[in-house]
Amino acid sequence: MGFNPGTGMTPNDWSETEARRAERAERADRPHGREISAGSRRATAWILALIGLGLIVYAMLGWLGIISVPGFNS
Repeated sequence: MGFNPGTGMTPNDWSETEARRAERAERADRPHGREISAGSRRATAWILALIGLGLIVYAMLGWLGIISVPGFNS
């Protein structure tokens, strides 16, 4: 059985090849997978910082006796 010039790749073969090529290019651009965007990182940092600040303020108000904090005796 030799080379048959009448046969070639089917349209499905071409689409699979193109999908693999796109996937390879995506992995080359992002070797560690998808990464969080800079805006999302900034928003997450602000949210966590505000939660931390809120906990500190809550503890300070309880320590000063301004509010009652359950389980916190001064």
